[in-house]
Amino acid sequence: MPRIHVNLQALAHNANLTRDWANGHGVSISPVLKAVKENALIVKFLASREFLNFGVADPNILNPAPGLFRRSSVALTPKSLAHLVAQNFEISFESELSTILALDDACLALGRKMDIILMVNLGDHREGMELSEIDGAINHLSLLKNLNFRGFGSTLSCLSHNIPGPELFDKLGYLVTLSFKHGLNHPIISLGGTVMASFVENYGRGPITELRMGDPFLFGWDLYRNAPLPGGIYRQDVFALAGEILEIRERLVSGHYHKRALIELGRFQSGVSLVPGDQSCLNHCLEKLNCLWPGSEIVGMTAGYLIVDVTNSPQNLHVGQELLFRPGYWALSQAFLADFDLVIINSSQSLSVSSKDFSTYLSKQSYIGATSLSRQSLCF
Repeated sequence: MPRIHVNLQALAHNANLTRDWANGHGVSISPVLKAVKENALIVKFLASREFLNFGVADPNILNPAPGLFRRSSVALTPKSLAHLVAQNFEISFESELSTILALDDACLALGRKMDIILMVNLGDHREGMELSEIDGAINHLSLLKNLNFRGFGSTLSCLSHNIPGPELFDKLGYLVTLSFKHGLNHPIISLGGTVMASFVENYGRGPITELRMGDPFLFGWDLYRNAPLPGGIYRQDVFALAGEILEIRERLVSGHYHKRALIELGRFQSGVSLVPGDQSCLNHCLEKLNCLWPGSEIVGMTAGYLIVDVTNSPQNLHVGQELLFRPGYWALSQAFLADFDLVIINSSQSLSVSSKDFSTYLSKQSYIGATSLSRQSLCF
């Protein structure tokens, strides 16, 4: 059965670097963990590292630890799911007034209140109100009894891939001025996109109060810019995908014999290739999958099988042995969608657990001072 290895030592390292960098720049970080399907194991672990407000893109995902942290619904709410969002979240990022009214009605029926962040288009053109709409929208919000207007949100560089410069502060200043006009003296200014970490590093935070991102935790790399993250040397070995060798054969390919291993790596979404260089893959510009075994090369994928050329391997491989692969964004997200088994890596031990057993495991483990893994495990 294909598995996902989660290296908690690496995850803790990245979480600590991100937290310390954010504290040093006066911003808070809201982890957005779409690539791992907001996995409860990872969410709880990051909450233990003082991240207490999570951005969630799927309104169907329930809070794995009610009362431990807050959750924001950061994807625009489908109007038909307003009741679900009002029931399961404390904060919602919205741009459509009709949906906001539906959320207000849902909160009234539930006997609760929630906070609203107005999404604004600041140049990426993916979603959000135009600046000219905002004043009137806040007037409408002020009439609602169950929703509290708390500030503004925007996503940068996700669609356009344009990296903002210091001129962004002019637009942010306008949002703050509007907040003051409507009696909100300390507005949340929440910006999404990993590129915003480098923006804050280069230009300062200005009125920005929150950054929403997941790459620093999961990948230790700015995938938008294909560049290192500010704040230190991050680890890029948080995850590995593990697949078992089903057969090894010599194949005559283009007049030459090649030793090829057939690996069970699960059934990924149809039409999504994980082979490096395959232009058919969604977001093919991102790294997808790299084999960690020396002298290996991924040559193809079909159904649930991955074909790896191991002709140049310095060591013999055998059927039943696991090979490990370092996943990029799309490979990792496909693995979590396919519900691979999880293997928790801690110190020199690996432990296979199910999601339902993780809370018990977490309560019994200490992640401080974890040592390197043995070479035999071939994990990291």
